[in-house]
Amino acid sequence: MWPPPELLALAVALSMDAVAVALARGAAIRPPRPLLPAALLTGLAFGAAQGLMPILGLAAASLVTGMVAGPGAGIGPFLAFLILLVLGIRMIREGLADANGSDTGGSDTGAGGTGAGRGGLIMAALATSIDAAAAGVTLPLFSWPVWASALLIGGVTAALSLCATLAGRVAGVALGRKADILGGALLVAIGARILLDGL
Repeated sequence: MWPPPELLALAVALSMDAVAVALARGAAIRPPRPLLPAALLTGLAFGAAQGLMPILGLAAASLVTGMVAGPGAGIGPFLAFLILLVLGIRMIREGLADANGSDTGGSDTGAGGTGAGRGGLIMAALATSIDAAAAGVTLPLFSWPVWASALLIGGVTAALSLCATLAGRVAGVALGRKADILGGALLVAIGARILLDGL
Protein backbone atom coordinates (compact mmCIF):
# COMPACT_ATOMS: atom_id res chain seq x y z
CA MET A 1 0.00 0.00 0.00
CA TRP A 2 1.45 3.32 -1.08
CA PRO A 3 1.55 6.18 1.43
CA PRO A 4 -1.02 8.95 1.06
CA PRO A 5 0.30 11.88 -1.00
CA GLU A 6 -0.25 14.22 1.94
CA LEU A 7 1.90 12.05 4.18
CA LEU A 8 4.69 11.93 1.63
CA ALA A 9 4.50 15.70 1.25
CA LEU A 10 4.64 16.05 5.05
CA ALA A 11 7.77 13.88 5.15
CA VAL A 12 9.46 16.04 2.53
CA ALA A 13 8.40 19.27 4.21
CA LEU A 14 9.64 18.17 7.64
CA SER A 15 13.00 17.18 6.14
CA MET A 16 13.76 20.67 4.82
CA ASP A 17 15.46 21.92 7.99
CA ALA A 18 17.71 18.86 7.93
CA VAL A 19 18.38 19.35 4.21
CA ALA A 20 19.43 22.95 4.82
CA VAL A 21 21.88 21.90 7.53
CA ALA A 22 23.16 18.98 5.44
CA LEU A 23 23.91 21.33 2.55
CA ALA A 24 25.94 23.49 4.91
CA ARG A 25 27.76 20.43 6.27
CA GLY A 26 28.63 19.29 2.78
CA ALA A 27 29.95 22.73 1.91
CA ALA A 28 32.17 22.65 5.01
CA ILE A 29 33.78 19.30 4.13
CA ARG A 30 37.02 19.89 2.28
CA PRO A 31 39.48 17.44 0.72
CA PRO A 32 41.24 15.30 1.75
CA ARG A 33 38.43 14.48 4.18
CA PRO A 34 36.24 11.83 2.50
CA LEU A 35 32.75 13.09 1.71
CA LEU A 36 30.77 9.83 1.47
CA PRO A 37 31.24 8.62 5.09
CA ALA A 38 30.24 12.05 6.38
CA ALA A 39 27.19 12.06 4.10
CA LEU A 40 26.12 8.60 5.30
CA LEU A 41 26.54 9.59 8.95
CA THR A 42 24.59 12.80 8.38
CA GLY A 43 21.73 10.96 6.70
CA LEU A 44 21.61 8.36 9.45
CA ALA A 45 21.60 10.91 12.26
CA PHE A 46 18.98 13.19 10.74
CA GLY A 47 16.80 10.29 9.61
CA ALA A 48 16.86 8.58 13.01
CA ALA A 49 15.96 11.78 14.86
CA GLN A 50 13.27 12.73 12.35
CA GLY A 51 11.67 9.28 12.55
CA LEU A 52 11.73 9.07 16.33
CA MET A 53 10.50 12.56 17.17
CA PRO A 54 6.95 12.22 15.73
CA ILE A 55 6.41 9.14 17.89
CA LEU A 56 7.63 10.98 20.98
CA GLY A 57 5.52 14.02 20.11
CA LEU A 58 2.40 11.93 19.63
CA ALA A 59 3.03 10.03 22.85
CA ALA A 60 3.44 13.27 24.78
CA ALA A 61 0.27 14.71 23.27
CA SER A 62 -1.65 11.54 24.11
CA LEU A 63 -0.74 11.96 27.76
CA VAL A 64 -2.20 15.44 27.76
CA THR A 65 -5.29 15.05 25.64
CA GLY A 66 -7.32 12.45 23.78
CA MET A 67 -8.49 14.87 21.13
CA VAL A 68 -6.48 13.37 18.28
CA ALA A 69 -7.79 9.85 17.89
CA GLY A 70 -8.40 9.57 14.18
CA PRO A 71 -9.86 11.34 11.13
CA GLY A 72 -12.50 13.83 12.18
CA ALA A 73 -11.98 13.17 15.89
CA GLY A 74 -13.09 16.27 17.80
CA ILE A 75 -10.89 19.24 17.07
CA GLY A 76 -8.01 17.04 15.88
CA PRO A 77 -7.99 18.38 12.29
CA PHE A 78 -8.16 21.98 13.53
CA LEU A 79 -5.32 21.34 15.99
CA ALA A 80 -3.24 19.75 13.23
CA PHE A 81 -3.90 22.74 10.96
CA LEU A 82 -2.82 25.23 13.63
CA ILE A 83 0.38 23.31 14.39
CA LEU A 84 1.38 22.93 10.74
CA LEU A 85 0.42 26.55 10.01
CA VAL A 86 2.65 27.88 12.78
CA LEU A 87 5.54 25.60 11.78
CA GLY A 88 5.15 26.50 8.12
CA ILE A 89 5.04 30.25 8.68
CA ARG A 90 8.11 30.02 10.91
CA MET A 91 10.07 28.11 8.26
CA ILE A 92 9.05 30.59 5.55
CA ARG A 93 10.03 33.57 7.70
CA GLU A 94 13.42 32.05 8.50
CA GLY A 95 14.03 31.30 4.85
CA LEU A 96 13.07 34.81 3.76
CA ALA A 97 15.19 36.37 6.50
CA ASP A 98 18.33 34.60 5.30
CA ALA A 99 17.44 35.24 1.66
CA ASN A 100 17.37 38.95 2.50
CA GLY A 101 20.93 38.97 3.74
CA SER A 102 21.24 37.09 7.02
CA ASP A 103 24.32 34.97 7.57
CA THR A 104 23.63 31.47 6.20
CA GLY A 105 27.06 30.18 6.95
CA GLY A 106 26.97 30.39 10.71
CA SER A 107 23.42 30.03 11.82
CA ASP A 108 21.72 27.33 9.72
CA THR A 109 18.12 26.67 10.75
CA GLY A 110 18.33 27.65 14.36
CA ALA A 111 19.72 24.19 14.72
CA GLY A 112 23.06 24.80 16.24
CA GLY A 113 25.17 25.48 13.17
CA THR A 114 26.29 22.95 10.65
CA GLY A 115 27.26 20.49 13.34
CA ALA A 116 30.75 19.82 12.05
CA GLY A 117 31.72 17.25 14.71
CA ARG A 118 29.77 14.20 15.83
CA GLY A 119 28.51 15.96 18.94
CA GLY A 120 27.45 18.91 16.81
CA LEU A 121 25.79 16.54 14.37
CA ILE A 122 23.69 14.97 17.12
CA MET A 123 22.68 18.40 18.41
CA ALA A 124 21.76 19.53 14.89
CA ALA A 125 19.77 16.34 14.28
CA LEU A 126 17.76 16.85 17.46
CA ALA A 127 17.21 20.54 16.81
CA THR A 128 16.03 20.07 13.25
CA SER A 129 13.57 17.37 14.35
CA ILE A 130 11.65 19.53 16.83
CA ASP A 131 9.11 20.36 14.14
CA ALA A 132 8.62 16.62 13.53
CA ALA A 133 7.79 16.14 17.20
CA ALA A 134 5.11 18.80 16.99
CA ALA A 135 3.77 17.39 13.72
CA GLY A 136 3.60 13.92 15.26
CA VAL A 137 0.12 14.69 16.62
CA THR A 138 -1.16 14.74 13.03
CA LEU A 139 -0.06 11.19 12.18
CA PRO A 140 -3.29 9.48 13.30
CA LEU A 141 -5.14 11.65 10.78
CA PHE A 142 -3.51 9.81 7.87
CA SER A 143 -4.69 6.44 6.57
CA TRP A 144 -1.39 4.79 7.41
CA PRO A 145 -0.12 3.17 10.62
CA VAL A 146 1.64 5.66 12.86
CA TRP A 147 4.82 3.56 13.03
CA ALA A 148 4.93 3.31 9.23
CA SER A 149 4.40 7.06 8.90
CA ALA A 150 7.28 7.77 11.29
CA LEU A 151 9.47 5.31 9.39
CA LEU A 152 8.63 7.05 6.13
CA ILE A 153 9.44 10.47 7.58
CA GLY A 154 12.78 9.19 8.86
CA GLY A 155 13.61 7.43 5.60
CA VAL A 156 12.81 10.45 3.45
CA THR A 157 14.87 12.70 5.70
CA ALA A 158 17.81 10.28 5.68
CA ALA A 159 17.82 10.01 1.89
CA LEU A 160 17.45 13.74 1.26
CA SER A 161 20.03 14.66 3.90
CA LEU A 162 22.55 12.24 2.42
CA CYS A 163 22.02 13.71 -1.06
CA ALA A 164 22.15 17.26 0.31
CA THR A 165 25.47 16.61 2.02
CA LEU A 166 26.92 15.27 -1.21
CA ALA A 167 25.54 18.23 -3.14
CA GLY A 168 26.66 20.74 -0.53
CA ARG A 169 30.25 20.74 -1.67
CA VAL A 170 29.09 21.93 -5.08
CA ALA A 171 26.03 23.99 -4.20
CA GLY A 172 27.30 25.55 -0.97
CA VAL A 173 24.97 26.91 1.70
CA ALA A 174 23.13 29.35 -0.58
CA LEU A 175 20.39 26.84 -1.34
CA GLY A 176 19.76 25.93 2.28
CA ARG A 177 17.17 28.57 3.13
CA LYS A 178 15.31 28.20 -0.17
CA ALA A 179 14.60 24.66 0.99
CA ASP A 180 13.06 26.09 4.18
CA ILE A 181 10.70 28.33 2.16
CA LEU A 182 9.51 25.34 0.13
CA GLY A 183 9.12 23.21 3.23
CA GLY A 184 7.12 25.88 5.02
CA ALA A 185 4.74 26.27 2.10
CA LEU A 186 4.23 22.50 2.02
CA LEU A 187 3.42 22.38 5.73
CA VAL A 188 0.78 25.10 5.38
CA ALA A 189 -0.79 23.32 2.40
CA ILE A 190 -0.86 19.97 4.23
CA GLY A 191 -2.47 21.58 7.27
CA ALA A 192 -5.15 23.17 5.12
CA ARG A 193 -5.88 19.84 3.45
CA ILE A 194 -6.24 18.08 6.82
CA LEU A 195 -8.57 20.81 8.06
CA LEU A 196 -10.78 20.65 4.94
CA ASP A 197 -10.95 16.85 5.12
CA GLY A 198 -12.04 17.05 8.76
CA LEU A 199 -14.85 19.55 8.22
